Amino acid sequence: MAVPGLVDAWCQMQARWGRLDLRVTLAPAISDAQDGVPVTQGLAQARRQQSGRLMAGGAGGWALMGLESGDRFRQPALAQTLRNIADNGRDAFYLGPLAAAIAHAVQQTGGSMTVDDLAAPAAVVASPISMRFGQAVVQVQPPASQGVLLALALHGWLRGGFGADAALAHLGVELTQAAFALRDDVSRGAALLDDLPAIDPVRAAGRGGPRSYLHTAGVAAADLDGLVMASLISVFDDFGSAVFVPEGGFTLNNRAGGLPAAAMRLRRASGPFTHWPR
Repeated sequence: MAVPGLVDAWCQMQARWGRLDLRVTLAPAISDAQDGVPVTQGLAQARRQQSGRLMAGGAGGWALMGLESGDRFRQPALAQTLRNIADNGRDAFYLGPLAAAIAHAVQQTGGSMTVDDLAAPAAVVASPISMRFGQAVVQVQPPASQGVLLALALHGWLRGGFGADAALAHLGVELTQAAFALRDDVSRGAALLDDLPAIDPVRAAGRGGPRSYLHTAGVAAADLDGLVMASLISVFDDFGSAVFVPEGGFTLNNRAGGLPAAAMRLRRASGPFTHWPR
């Protein structure tokens, strides 16, 4: 399990480029947590399917455990966590009682996270990996993100000289699968771009491809001044690690489950916070 980097990233982004106070930007989320949201059929089904993991992770007292589709899911503890972050910044999450509660929850389920781990910087500011693809410049996050695999597939397309022939569109699938076969090597970053396995333009190799059923939320926005923000948020599987922190009202991610040990040695947080030059 990795130290959550999201809150640190929020605070760094707000300090560097934000025009609104965190109290304003977090207000809708605080309202949803406090007043509640309807439980969807998908959420109710996921909770039933993952109830064993959630119970083992300490979520027996979580309000969601007793709700079904159509019920209202209120999360006062999460609302208070977000209020504390809005008022006190990253310290509300990474220091003090909540940090101790997070470390305790992890340790109770066999993990080794400590309050010292949480106190260290969690969001790493890094430069992107860049490559040209036709007239465009494609920029992806560096390790520990898997973004280099997209660049790897595009690099393979260019190296194969496939051009813009729509009849060869299936090669995009083949190249993506070939790139994901090297997922355990993402810690090499840009150096990985020279190692794409050969593909057969005529016959599919039958490799296993990326899984499309997992749950990553992507948000992108741009303003009139040319400032662009893209955010991918993933807890990796239903309810992430299913380790519940009752004091904070949330489950912890298991996003590191998709990353090899070599990549995780680069840093222990959940993913790089990449600053693209304007």
